[in-house]
Amino acid sequence: MQLSKGQRVPLSVLSTAAPGVAQTLDLAATVRGSRGESWTVMALHLDAAEKVREGDELVGALRPSSIDDHIKWIRGTDGQERFSIELGSLTQDSRVAIVAWAPPADLAQHGSAQAAAVQLTLGHGDAVAATWALKPGELGTESGLVLCDLYFKNEWRVCITGGGFVGGGVVLLSHYRLPQPLSQALLSGKPLPQRRMAPPPPVSTPQAPSPVPWPRTWPGEVAPKVPGQLLPAVGLLVVHTTEGTVATGSGFFVSPGGYLITCAHVVSDAASVGFLPQGARSLRPVEVVAMDAALDLALCWVSDRLGSERWLCVESEPAEPDLGLEVGILGFPLGFTLGDEHSVSATFSRGIVNSVRRRAAGTVLQIDAGAAPGSSGAPVFRREDGVVIGVLSSGLEAQNAGMHFNFAVDARVIPGLGWFKA
Repeated sequence: MQLSKGQRVPLSVLSTAAPGVAQTLDLAATVRGSRGESWTVMALHLDAAEKVREGDELVGALRPSSIDDHIKWIRGTDGQERFSIELGSLTQDSRVAIVAWAPPADLAQHGSAQAAAVQLTLGHGDAVAATWALKPGELGTESGLVLCDLYFKNEWRVCITGGGFVGGGVVLLSHYRLPQPLSQALLSGKPLPQRRMAPPPPVSTPQAPSPVPWPRTWPGEVAPKVPGQLLPAVGLLVVHTTEGTVATGSGFFVSPGGYLITCAHVVSDAASVGFLPQGARSLRPVEVVAMDAALDLALCWVSDRLGSERWLCVESEPAEPDLGLEVGILGFPLGFTLGDEHSVSATFSRGIVNSVRRRAAGTVLQIDAGAAPGSSGAPVFRREDGVVIGVLSSGLEAQNAGMHFNFAVDARVIPGLGWFKA
């Protein structure tokens, strides 16, 4: 199907030529200027008000995936930019705009820019369902373009916008209210700033019961394979502080009711908290239920009432861990910044118990498994069976010795806090 400027088409109409296109749309775009220059092409992830979604604003060469991987950029050939959009996984109030703008340096040098070649292809996999190409005279000196807009109205639809802004990327990105630091980085070619997650929406919940039910067996009473089958029980905590900053930490479920353990220092100054479980699509709202600052432990509740199908068992035997015991950690060091900033995947590290140290507040375990800021609150577990023996709390580096030690709160103190009932 050959599309034209201004045309609106339900994607179900395109399904005959490309089955599956209404669920996953594969889109390719090429935009070249009148001087042969390639324009930047991006997918903007918008809300119902056509404003970019905070923390998940765009997808393109500099940020190749949305946080949940539902919108992906794939490098094409001959200046072609390719996107795969899982429409079936997006919320119905989402919109996706495919936009392009002229190189800012070229625009500054010549005073204006004009798109000479614009091609858009819609399909699924290798099947092409529809195309749109720029016709002579359809555009003037617009140096910032909106190629198409994807939106939900009873079903997913595409609008071939084919319009733009004379002011280029600056005006285009401002129109969609892109945060200024992100817009400046895009237009200057500098590294993009770290994503900032929007605060979770406030959820009105009754006060969580205390003490709360605490199963002492694995889900289904089946021991997990370590570490892979522990992953669904861990997640990243995103904390918006009372000072307006954003911090991250780790936490892990300990019950099917959605209760989790983390460190007190992770949530002690929180204005709002969200929890992003391994492989999840969006932040889940969190309430802080109880806290022991001296022990650096906190009990939280994921208050959307969806609970958790997986949780971790916590050590209840009185004997202290043996020196040399092999342990593992599943945490989220450095939040979103380590490795691929677009994926939220736990980091597994392993080591041994080097020492059991007694302090005024309680016992801590000294371990040599690697960790970094953002791992606070992560479970420290026996590698032989996955049982949690500690909660990662702090680290210490010997500057001249090339050694780094991490410390975990001894999990044997948890039953005595009065937070749980069997």
